Amino acid sequence: KQWYQRRVRGSHPANEICNTCILKPSQEASRAGTPGFRSPEMLMKHPSQTTSVDIWAAGVIFLSLLSMRYPFFKAAEDLVSLSQIITLLGSEMIVTAAKAIGKELTLSRVVIGHDLKNMCNRLRQSSHISQCRRCEDNNADIDREKTCPLQPIEASAYDLLAMCLDPNPHSRVTAEQALQHEFFKCFPPPPITRKC
Repeated sequence: KQWYQRRVRGSHPANEICNTCILKPSQEASRAGTPGFRSPEMLMKHPSQTTSVDIWAAGVIFLSLLSMRYPFFKAAEDLVSLSQIITLLGSEMIVTAAKAIGKELTLSRVVIGHDLKNMCNRLRQSSHISQCRRCEDNNADIDREKTCPLQPIEASAYDLLAMCLDPNPHSRVTAEQALQHEFFKCFPPPPITRKC
């Protein structure tokens, strides 16, 4: 097989797509949604999509908030988007999710996913440094010890994030389950009052 690499910001070997995959006839499935927020089942053209695609999109928004990176995924094409998800979560999770929806996904190599908490903290810190005058004055980009302390994020946030970014739509958290998550118990929403 011949391989080529799509050039995307922060190009990674997992962004390689073989010519065989590109030349396959296209499958038809609902493909609504904004690029960068499409779920793995949408990108793999699974015909039976549910509201779990919305949970995935909410997870991507949450990922952007926790990492201070927007947009987090920057690809206009489905296969490149899928390769970015593989880079984030690892190939094993995506191959398993593909099997769960009746798809076969063949990859050229095994990709180890990132620890979401560590990755978000690293990205958050570098993003903060680039936007903070005090960090700039302290040369924190050179010496990370001089970085301003950032507001800590509850560990439950990363647990909820992982549940929202489960690549398998059958085991991805539902909206009802997400609202019962410990993260929302730490930060309860304000009471709803009606004014007539």
